[in-house]
Amino acid sequence: PRMEEEEQEEIDYENIVEEEEKNSEEEVDADEEDDIDKLMDTNDELKKKPYRECILVLNKIDLVKPKERILQIITELNESPIFKETFLTAAIDGSRVDELKEYLMNKAVAREWMFSPEITTDLSPLQRVSEVIREKLFMRLNQEVPYLVKQHNIGWTVLPDGSLITDQSLIVPKRTMKIIILGKGGSVFRAITADSAS
Repeated sequence: PRMEEEEQEEIDYENIVEEEEKNSEEEVDADEEDDIDKLMDTNDELKKKPYRECILVLNKIDLVKPKERILQIITELNESPIFKETFLTAAIDGSRVDELKEYLMNKAVAREWMFSPEITTDLSPLQRVSEVIREKLFMRLNQEVPYLVKQHNIGWTVLPDGSLITDQSLIVPKRTMKIIILGKGGSVFRAITADSAS
């Protein structure tokens, strides 16, 4: 990935990161309410399609505070008998993930495989490269920043030795996010680039 840098200027990197994280925390409550509204809208849509069997999976429950909020969300979402089962998971430590896997395995229908064992993905090479870069963005950046990065492929060059050079523009909505992605002295951006290349 490449990012055009503006003229060198004195930047208080720590202050910008701290301010962006503070703004993100202030937006969490509003975002959570929006997410719950979206879940409710989805719930209403599912009511119109009773032929589909649905389960409710709420992940990252370890991050929900206060814990009573989980019960409130489950109660609201299960007001109608749409969901056959409800699973509360925390994938980071594996909480109830095995129960979910077992449930899905028991529901799986035996049939011919859609793809042969030799096929590892149905993504194009360009899509795979984009996904690798996106993964590295998520590993290196916090809060909502990686979710707001738009990727735009601008170059794809195969060298004579078989190695590949890809150029990608990373587009962010705020200048502060650009500074966070670059990192102090370009350190974060260089790390993302190095991680993507390995």
